Amino acid sequence: MGNNTTNPWGTGDRGDRLFPVPPVGSILYRERFVTGVRVEDLISSLRWEQHTPTRMEVFYAETEGKAYTYGENRGRRTYYSKQVVPPIDAAMVAASALFAEGHPHLMPPQFDWCFCNLYHDETNHLGWHSDDSEDIDPDSPIAIISFGQPRELWWRPKGFTGGIPDEWKVELANGSILYMPPRFQQTHEHRIPKGGRRMTPRVSLTLRCSRKSNKNRSKKEK
Repeated sequence: MGNNTTNPWGTGDRGDRLFPVPPVGSILYRERFVTGVRVEDLISSLRWEQHTPTRMEVFYAETEGKAYTYGENRGRRTYYSKQVVPPIDAAMVAASALFAEGHPHLMPPQFDWCFCNLYHDETNHLGWHSDDSEDIDPDSPIAIISFGQPRELWWRPKGFTGGIPDEWKVELANGSILYMPPRFQQTHEHRIPKGGRRMTPRVSLTLRCSRKSNKNRSKKEK
């Protein structure tokens, strides 16, 4: 992506913020995680697909053609993976290393799935949901790396129907990373709302650990 020959991943200064999400711990947000990666390069190089009118998406995994079904009822759809490309692999490695740095008592997550989302403008969005598929390891974090237009991420406990307070929101800056803690998907849901003003494109890389990844990690622990 671009002509930068240095490694851009994980090179940013700290600037960490923690958001408590009881009973599962805290969301960790680092505003400056990636430098030198342009959103335009991600838009042009990743193999985008149109599964929904609200954004473009593509699913990357270690192998080509891995099936993953998401959603319920009329919103249910199946994705087939593209094989991980070097920029995605680099993001997985860097995100795992950063999590391990802050959690030395835990095994580093073995990110092996990446869902990419492309939001062209302020009308593109992602509704309330949880990444709680049976294929995803609930005991591993999920990381979101953002590029381009800053957009807000909101979260709430499952079953909550009131207004969302400011402490349950964060603006995801260009080059930032956010970790949702293990078991967060079982207790909470999150969304990317529409923008309230004119917005330029944003790309997010959502890194996940499959249950296969968790099985491999368990073998190494024995």
